[in-house]
This record gives sequence, structure tokens and C-alpha cells, in this order.
Amino acid sequence: MIADVYRKYAAELGLEERRAVEAALEELDKAGAVILRAPTGYGKSLFSIPLGLAAYEELWREGIAKVIHVAPMSSIVEDLYRRALRLLTRGAEDASLERLEGLLVEKYGRRWVGFQSWAIDADFKDPLYLWSSLIYTAFDSFVLNLFKITPLRAERAPYESARAAIMRSVVVLDEAHLMADLSGGRQLAVFVAVVKSLRRLGVPTVVATATISDASARLIKNAVGGEVKVVASTVGGCEKGGDVLVHDYKVESRVDAHLAKIPMERLREELKSRSFSKALLVFNTVKRAVSAYRQLRGEFDAVLLHGRLTLGDRAEAVKKARKAKVVVATQVVEAGVDLDSDLLITDIAPAPSLIQRIGRVARRDIKHGEALINIHEEAVEAARGVYGEGETEAAHKALRKFADADGRLNVDWRNPCPKGNTYVALLEEFDKEAYPDPARRYDAELSLALQALNDLPTLHRRDAERLLRRYCGFAKDAAAVPLADPACYEEAKSKPEEAKRCILLVSSNFLDRIKGRIVSDGTLSVVVEVPQGGKEGRAGGTALGVLRAPASILLDAKGRVDCRKALALDYYVARLIGARAVVLGILVEGYARGEGLIADDDASGGA
Repeated sequence: MIADVYRKYAAELGLEERRAVEAALEELDKAGAVILRAPTGYGKSLFSIPLGLAAYEELWREGIAKVIHVAPMSSIVEDLYRRALRLLTRGAEDASLERLEGLLVEKYGRRWVGFQSWAIDADFKDPLYLWSSLIYTAFDSFVLNLFKITPLRAERAPYESARAAIMRSVVVLDEAHLMADLSGGRQLAVFVAVVKSLRRLGVPTVVATATISDASARLIKNAVGGEVKVVASTVGGCEKGGDVLVHDYKVESRVDAHLAKIPMERLREELKSRSFSKALLVFNTVKRAVSAYRQLRGEFDAVLLHGRLTLGDRAEAVKKARKAKVVVATQVVEAGVDLDSDLLITDIAPAPSLIQRIGRVARRDIKHGEALINIHEEAVEAARGVYGEGETEAAHKALRKFADADGRLNVDWRNPCPKGNTYVALLEEFDKEAYPDPARRYDAELSLALQALNDLPTLHRRDAERLLRRYCGFAKDAAAVPLADPACYEEAKSKPEEAKRCILLVSSNFLDRIKGRIVSDGTLSVVVEVPQGGKEGRAGGTALGVLRAPASILLDAKGRVDCRKALALDYYVARLIGARAVVLGILVEGYARGEGLIADDDASGGA
């Protein structure tokens, strides 16, 4: 049923045939869960659009009222949301989200496509997945909705409504390699709990990625139980890589890659020595990305993109990145961002990240590209700071096995067959080196606690909140804290609706390292939105202002950022002012317009 209606609406929207997607949806009809493995650039992220249209037009009669497309990062959510609106409305490439949303209503008569992400400046926000037939949402928001909390800050936000919406949906877990992370922490445990809980609720679930290893696939299949198939898009003649092989992928481009040692001070000369139409430079830390951008911006048409830009600066960067000759970025471009370059210079990173980065080369119109993997000691040290010693060394060792004496990599970066010198073979070699026993990295206690929240009707929001505080977050290893750029806020004070453009999110761990930029004389300056007039602010709108608050609302007795307090900032501020309030952000010193927020000892990555 699902596969048939997908074919109908994919044809209506003019999408090219994707036989592996169709095969995955046929397996979904049989088992209720499927893993779709398809190469970068295959178009797997687009299949939710015709499926969402089918839910809007007719699938609701069969009990499937929604398609919820889950992505690991807000930057991917925004890109997918924009692409969906453009395809459905035939809108211009440079049209604003506001314009595309208007075109959708003009064409269909209602706003049936929505999103949930703090970082998108648009109108069709649907945090509880109530009114949309197609919803794009970040993984952390989805986890809160599934496990009885919701991302809404209101005390009485009805998690039952969000869960009811999920139970009437097809859920797509896209770029799953970034969610089912074998590197440790809690992400793998949370991901397994999500998939298992969805199956217990009877929710059809698609796990989709280009770089899911056999070890990750086995973990997911074992956790879910039952007959879960891996459907793989592959090349003709390949007989490995999945339970169901679809020979529909044609290699139409080539990427030549080799290892190189490029110190930061030689970066400009390296670019000047090469001929390219568009270059993508990917670094593992914000500090390295900003350093490169400062070096290149005077000579090249360069743009900087990373995860510690304000919403306004990031929107500008994404817009410019489509036309810029040089894009300098961090890990945020690894998945979902629709860039096509012919030259990549990237810091060494774990194999899944390298494969995704190289997937931005010769992606569409460009048929041949070059990739330089930087193994200079500066790049290696930065990789160790972000990914750890073990994974960095495993990546280096795996790459050396595929390299000749001159550092040229004998890897077919477009071939998804595990046989021979392909990127899948490289991925499996890396996994063997980095994760000899993946099950040992699986936090079974957290996973079982989350599953209990899903399974037991006697456990409610308060129980979920206690667990959230215990772990300081579910999908991430540290709570996120909103910050605000003071200069931007001064400009936005007269237009409160634009204040959101001044906000950026950082982890509580990172904020602890730069807390001197937010604390002065034992106080914080907090940008607060307070309801005005009417009982509990139900009428009269809101007012925006800055509150000088004691630093104890965020810091513990030893003066460190307390991630548990970070999760409850609204509560602490409301107690101070005696009224319900929403914290937009804490004013932070040292934000550079267009460059973002960095720390001298920056080793925390770019996302």
C-alpha cells in the first residue's frame, strides 16, 4: 500500500524513479521497519515529500495521517524543509521560506507542511506535530515528544497529543549514522530506544543513511527484533551490502582523493595553486574554520558556516553558500546541506564523516572532483580533541590501508558495494579498527529507562523530566543553553519579532569554558520574553527585556555551569520575576558578527 501510493505521488511531482526506495517501502509494508542504505546524492532524503503528499491526500483514510522526517541537526531540518516547499510549489531557488510557505497555501488551500526546530525563522512551526501531514523535525525534539516531555516550554504542554500524532505516522530517521553513533556517549542507546519504542507503538519506521555500517545495522536489527531488512541501492553485479539488493545505482561521477599535509598558514597558497569552480573546506573545530576563513576572505569569495553562528548570521551564510566560490565550514555540512563542489579540503575524521564530506564533491552537475584529506599534525590534533584518540587513529590506519606511497587513495567514493576498494569497504575497515565490540558501547540502562517511559502508561511527564535531569539531556551529552549577541539584540529591541535572529545555542560543557563572557559581578544578563495582560498572559501579547539575574540560576556552588539548571532556566527566571517567562538567551561577550563564537581552547567541534 505505502509503496504504491509513493509511486503515484512521486510521478505526480516529477521525481526520478528510485527503485531502492520503492523496495524499502515494500518491505515496510511487510515488517513495519526497514533500513535503507543508499549512496550520498541518491535522493533518499526526498522520498518523504511524495509520501507526505500521499498522507495529506489519501493515506489518512488508512490510518497514516502524517510523515515525520527526523534529521540529526537543525541545519539539515531547515535544508530539507526548504527543498520540500520548493518541490511542492515550484518556487524559485532563492525564494524566502516565508514566500514558499505562502505559495504552499495558495496551491493547496492549507498549511499541511510544517517543522519543529528552534533555528528556523519561518511561520509553519508545529512542535507537537498536530496539524501537518509532513513534518521535518530535529532528533532531540522528536525524542522529547516521543518520551513524554515535548520541546514546548509551557508547563502543561500535552505530550499525549504529540505521541498520538506519532502513532498515526510513518517515521523516517534520516542520516541515521549521526544518531546511531557507535563512538560512545548516549546517542546509540537513545537511538535504539527510539526505534524499539516506535515498533512497540506499531509505527512504520524507515532508518535511512549512506554510511551505516554492518555493526550498526546488526545492533538496530537485534534491538527491534522481528524481520527487519536492510535494503541497499547498489551497482550492477554486486551481491553484498544488504538483505535486499537493488541494482539501480549508476556511477556517473568520480572523486580522486589523497592524503596531504597542509598547515594552516599554507592554506591560501594551496587553494591558489589549484583550479576549481567551487571549493569546500571542512574543519573539525570552529576555531580552525574561523582561522581559515579570516585567511581566505580577502582573496576569495568565501563564506563561513558553522554551528555557533546566530540564527540571523547562519541564514545569511546558508544563502551565500549556494553561490560562493569557497565555503569554509565545520561538520554541519556533512549531511543534508545541498552543496556541489569540485574541490574538497577536509581535516581527517572518522570514516562516516569523511564519506559524507566527500559526498559533497561531484554531487550533481559536476562529474569529476578532487578531495584532499589533511593529516597535518594540526588537523590530527584537532580531530583527537573532537573524536578522541581511538577513532582518529582508526581513521588514519584505515586510510593508510587504501593509500599508495604517494598518499593517493585507491577508493571508489561513488561505489556502494562492500566488495573491492570502495567507500563501504573503507567504512567497514574503520569500524573494525574503532569498534571491535560495538555492543559494549551501548548504555543499556538509559535505553531501558526510555523504553519504560514509552511502554508504561503509569509513567508521565514528571518521570520523564526526572530522567532528563539525571542525564542532562537525552539526545545530546550536555544541555543546550541559548545565548544572545548583545549588538544584534540592541538592533532588534524595537522589533521583538526579530530578536530570535540574535540567538545561538551552545552546549553547557562549552559554555562552562567561556562562562567569564556571561558572568559579571556574580550576575547574568538574560533576554526574557514575558506575557503581558490577561490571566497567565492569555491576552495582551508579550514584552521583551533584559533581566539582571544572579549567576546562581545557571552555576553550581563551585561556580561551574550546571547542566541541570540549564534545562530549567525558564523556571528559575519565572521565580525571580514572579510571572511565567521564556528565556530567549543569555547575553554573551565576544561574539563576532559573521564569524560566530569561539574559545581559545576550542576543541568541541563545530555542530
